[in-house]
Order: sequence, then structure tokens, then C-alpha cells
Amino acid sequence: MAGHRRAWRIIPGDPEVRSQVLGEFIRGDYISIGWDIGDIAGMSDDEIRRRLEERREIWGEFSIGHALRLLKTFRDEMKKGDIVIVSVDGFIYAVGEIASPYYYEPSPPLCFEYRGKKGKYIYPYKRRVRWLRITKLPHSELPEEIRKHLQRPPTIVEIDWDMWERLSHIILSP
Repeated sequence: MAGHRRAWRIIPGDPEVRSQVLGEFIRGDYISIGWDIGDIAGMSDDEIRRRLEERREIWGEFSIGHALRLLKTFRDEMKKGDIVIVSVDGFIYAVGEIASPYYYEPSPPLCFEYRGKKGKYIYPYKRRVRWLRITKLPHSELPEEIRKHLQRPPTIVEIDWDMWERLSHIILSP
């Protein structure tokens, strides 16, 4: 099983919008990331990079390499059947199984102030998820090795399958 399935930790949105994005994940049965530059389904790395560079004027300074890696991981590496752990700010909030390929859906808009600008923000890159457990498990209740792994940047981190199996006994046990 570990040969083809993978486990991922995802952080729901930037700190200013985290609770809204987390709520959308759980209510809508999906995970998503931002950086909206249009549907990236067939886009080359060069095209993604070019579109990200065009957005710098609107979004301000950010790492294009970082955004490109996240978009490619979400689109190309995460797969149907993989496990996803929604974890941030010292808690695991949800664990699910990815239930769809990548898709682009530029809605719903989340309205909030971000970096001093009010507006509608979109997290359009999505994958359906079948939630296995909705929780609020403090990282402090986890073994240190797992806790450290869950707290690593960036937004999406692969979790070692053996570590996921250990974690699953804690999270999914009745």
C-alpha cells in the first residue's frame, strides 16, 4: 500500500484567512490552494512562472519558485487515494482521503482584508476529499517526531508513510 499512496500535510490559507479557508475545506469536502493564475491543468512550468511574475504588481513580493513548487505538487504529485492531514497552529483539524484529481474552480470567493487590502480572494486549485475524521487534536498530544514534521513549512509537506501509519493509530482510533 505504501508503494503508491502518499500522505500530505496541508495548511489552510494564510493566517488572516485561515479559519474561513478551514471552514470551506470541511463544509465543501475539498482542499485547495491559492495563487490564482488561471487553470494550470496543461500549463508548462515556464507559463506558470510567467503568470506568477505578472501578478507581482498586484500581490506584492513573493517567492515565485515557492509558488511554482506548491502549484506543481498540488496538481502533479498529490493523487486520488492519498491521505491529507489539515494541520496548523498546533492542531490537526481534519484527516481525509483525496477523492478526485486536481480541478480548477474559482469559487467561492472569500471576502476579507489581506495585507491591508479588502477584497475577494480565491483558492481555486482543488481536490475533493472524503473526510475520515474532523477533530481538533493538539500537536502536544503527539510524539515529538510527528509534531516536528507537521510543523514544517511550506503549505504542503509530504509525510513519511510510516509516520502516517503511526499517526493514523492516534487519530483514527475510536
